[in-house]
Parts: sequence; structure tokens; C-alpha cells
Amino acid sequence: MNLIGRKKEMRELQRYYDSPRPELIIVYGRRRVGKTYLIKEFFENKFAFYFTGTVAFWNSWASAVPEILFIGCGSATSWITKKLFQNRGGLHNRVTGRIYLSPFSLGECEEFCKSRKIEMTRYQMAESYMIFGGIPYYLNLFDSGLSFITKAIALV
Repeated sequence: MNLIGRKKEMRELQRYYDSPRPELIIVYGRRRVGKTYLIKEFFENKFAFYFTGTVAFWNSWASAVPEILFIGCGSATSWITKKLFQNRGGLHNRVTGRIYLSPFSLGECEEFCKSRKIEMTRYQMAESYMIFGGIPYYLNLFDSGLSFITKAIALV
């Protein structure tokens, strides 16, 4: 796996994967932070299926199957908190794990750019962090052949 940072999250995914019981895991965080990328990389794109319609699926079948690892993933953090974590309805107390994916730290941004041969001074890296907030998606759009200002203006 060629992931920058995310060691804690990968350990958590491994723990849930190795669990002998059914697991309903929610991976959440702001848009473009790399939630789906983390899951796809961790599982090497090997999924039994993609699915929508969580409540009926989990309550009627999946929660009784020990080898099920169901991962819900989304960026609507307030909706996820209200509808999944605080809900008193169909999924009340059914979520067995949460993984909040934060933006990259400044050091992880630097590591990410180096791994993609995007050259920036430390000052430019700090500016980039202030503008794009450590979001891997936006850092990945940088073209290594352009100046930092040209890159930033093109992305904003």
C-alpha cells in the first residue's frame, strides 16, 4: 500500500477485519479527504459488493453473519452523526466502529508532495496548507511543472 499517513486508521480497519463478529463501521470526514481511497487501498479493491439501503440490510441479515464487515463511508459528517451515531431508529446502537479521517498534517502534505515529485519550498508548503487545508485530493491536482502561485490560482 502506498498510503501517506493513515497508520492509525489502517490499524483500526485491520482490527475490524480480523474481528470474529459482524462489524458495522462508519468512515467519515470532510469531502476529498481520502475516505474511499483509504478503504479501496486497504482492501486492494477486493469487495464482495457495493450496497445501498443500510438499515434493512443490516437488521434483517448482515448483523447475524459473523464474517460480515460492512463499511459505510461518507462526507456528510453532521448527517452521519445525527442519522447513525445519535439515531434512535433502525440502526440505534448498531454501529460497532467509527473512523474519522482528518485532513493531512503539514508533514503528511510534505511527504505526499515529495512522493509525487511536486517540488515546493517549506514556505510554499505552509501556504499550500493554509489554502487547501491538507486535503489530498487538491494536492494531487498540483502539476509539478508549474510554479506554486500558478498551481494555486489554477485550483482556486
